[in-house]
Amino acid sequence: MAQAYQIGLSLSGAISAGAYSAGVLDFLFEALDEWETARLKAETVVPAHAATLAVMSGASAGAITAAVAAIALAAPPEPLLRTGRAGYEYRFRKFYRTWVELPAMVGENGQPDLLGTRDLDAAPRESPRSVLDSSVLDTIADDALACAGNRVPARPYVSARLHLYMTISNLRGVPYKVPFTGGKYSMMMHGDRVHYTVEGLGTWPIGEDLFAGKDATTAELDPVDLFAPPGADERKDWIAYSRAAVASAAFPIGLAPRNVGGRLKDYRDRKWPQPEWRQLTDIKPDWPEWWEAEFGEDRPFVNACVDGGVIDNDPFEYCYHTLWDDPAHVEKMAMNQADRGVIMVAPFPEPPLFLPVGKPGLDIPSILGALFPALQNQVRFKPNALLLAWNDTVGSRFLISPQRLIEDRSRGTLRQVKSLYPIACGLLGGFGGFLSWKFRNHDFQLGRRNCQRFLSHTFRLARENEILAEGYHDPASMRSDLATDATDRKLFEISGELPIIPLLGSAAIEVPAPDWPRIGEAEIAVLLRRLQRRLRKVAARFIRQSVTGAITRWAAGFGLWLLLLLGGRRVHSYLRWSILADLIRRDQLEGWALTTPDGAALPVEQDEEWRLVLAELASPGFDARSVEGLAKACHLEPDEVRAILAACAAQPGRPYRVWSLKWREGVPAYALYTRRPSWFRRTFLRRFLKVDRPA
Repeated sequence: MAQAYQIGLSLSGAISAGAYSAGVLDFLFEALDEWETARLKAETVVPAHAATLAVMSGASAGAITAAVAAIALAAPPEPLLRTGRAGYEYRFRKFYRTWVELPAMVGENGQPDLLGTRDLDAAPRESPRSVLDSSVLDTIADDALACAGNRVPARPYVSARLHLYMTISNLRGVPYKVPFTGGKYSMMMHGDRVHYTVEGLGTWPIGEDLFAGKDATTAELDPVDLFAPPGADERKDWIAYSRAAVASAAFPIGLAPRNVGGRLKDYRDRKWPQPEWRQLTDIKPDWPEWWEAEFGEDRPFVNACVDGGVIDNDPFEYCYHTLWDDPAHVEKMAMNQADRGVIMVAPFPEPPLFLPVGKPGLDIPSILGALFPALQNQVRFKPNALLLAWNDTVGSRFLISPQRLIEDRSRGTLRQVKSLYPIACGLLGGFGGFLSWKFRNHDFQLGRRNCQRFLSHTFRLARENEILAEGYHDPASMRSDLATDATDRKLFEISGELPIIPLLGSAAIEVPAPDWPRIGEAEIAVLLRRLQRRLRKVAARFIRQSVTGAITRWAAGFGLWLLLLLGGRRVHSYLRWSILADLIRRDQLEGWALTTPDGAALPVEQDEEWRLVLAELASPGFDARSVEGLAKACHLEPDEVRAILAACAAQPGRPYRVWSLKWREGVPAYALYTRRPSWFRRTFLRRFLKVDRPA
């Protein structure tokens, strides 16, 4: 049997940018399929080694993508969907449908969406569970589980026992007591997970599985059961599996929490993803006596769970310990020795927000607002696990994250520049991808393109590596047409490294760069109408179900009506400009192509600086902005800001035209012309205008 490089896939949480991760896996599996197809052709000589998938772990959107991956590998193939630019939109329709076609704030053609009211209509006597209609996620899960026809033969590049870990945040928690000399220390664990195994999805021989094989398993899944009739008892474990994935993506408040089943023995027998996991076997849950008496070892109970990414957004450690589970097997990191590795797919390349000087303030609201992000960022801080992925000399840890190049012809020659915002789903904290299928489709295609580039340029080992030395021993398997373009061929021949997964068949056709997507203000208007309708119904239902007493309930209802009457337009305006500001910043709003006053196109770097300033002017936090305030917010020099403002003020008729008024002591303040305060406010309520005045 050929030697194999074993792969673990760690899929980070990403909200709507899960579309990017889905595109990455769509192309990865296509490349592996094409390699296996080429092996079967007698006239074709291909590299003789193998690359095998042993484990997947995911959090939030990554959990959904990992869950769909197992189903996609079992489902019958569908015809490749070609684009007009000689590429393929998808290879596995399950990925595309789950992440591009179905999830939306506003569905097309009556399709269920996140701003619907099906959840409220289905439970008229219950208090709302989330701001958005989470019943859409159940619809998507059911659609993913629907498999017709016959399952495909087991794939040689998938382990005969595939491990899947999905993180969840258990709100009840699991109690523990650690014995010390002189007493016991009590703790509560909320970072929970489920562990499924899928038997028979692949044919690669199973190893000893010292960590994952000894770890408690939620259920063992059989792909054949996916093709059982709807409602058949054989499908119940797959249904629970899909609901666990949905629970991992239940963003708190925005999406409804979910009940995830467990048993006492599942927690008693689980292994800890720590280097000392063999020494931690005596640490068992310290359940209350009444809890153990009620449920026993096997009786299932449910835990209320939310987004796994709240506590563990990058579940790298489950892949790591599944691959390197033998104490005699030290991780071989060097490029000429590595025989297995973790590929981490992280759709958000943008760093967490770094607060400016003076932020947060020391007042109670500021501290409360900063506390949750601080706790969330801290639990995600994993330098020991993740930093090696950035080291080019390490052959056991790799990273795929969005990379997008922009063509710039503003200086008379064509050049390509890295975009400040590579993914379209990154706006609005990651929820922005649900605004339009165009955003999700872009990121899916970008994921495919980035994966192809990753396999040809990055996912490589030294020529001397034992696995590749055997795989490429036949000179015919070294031919340069295994690469996708002239640059790849040069790398293939002289770099001293060879690709672990060669690109063959359809995978060798270059995936085209997707066009950057934009939406119009008309689509935002529809979104806001639907959002306000949803929020009104959620608020009214909350008052009706949560406020006791007829008089108190009537007063709360009247207060809500009065608030909507007096502040409805203000709230609408605030939401509208908050969304538009992010769209402007990322160049995702139609009609906002920026030019100089004489009509010349801006260089990419200058365009991005202008958009930073214009987005700050669009932000509803201020009525007008000072030059110093804009410079501080955009990290630009004041003179640069003045030049941008002057250029935008000199373009009447443009949506980014800038307006100014003389503020105190003759200092000007600026706003977008379409956001300028009314004459009445400027004249009689001038003192109440909110203008930033940084010290």
